[in-house]
This record gives sequence, C-alpha cells and structure tokens, in this order.
Amino acid sequence: MARKPRLHFSGAVYHVMLRGNAGQSIFLEDDGRERFYALLADGGAILA
Repeated sequence: MARKPRLHFSGAVYHVMLRGNAGQSIFLEDDGRERFYALLADGGAILA
C-alpha cells in the first residue's frame, strides 16, 4: 500500500534526510556534495 502524498505549505520548513539504499553513498564525488550544500545554503538564505 502506497503512502499518502505529503502536504506542502508555502513558507513551511521541511527536514531533509539523505540515505543511500543499503548504506550506499549518496554522492560519488566531493563536487556533487558541495553543489548540494550550496543548494541547501541558498534555500536557507531565502528563509532567513
């Protein structure tokens, strides 16, 4: 049975979790990880 879709609210703050399947790495190279951190920082700046 599929779960119900998440509700999204304008201006809401959401918790982001990253986990690979069976403990696998999410990012294969540091460049990808740094790009992701930059995206998170940009989103945080919008909320501040």
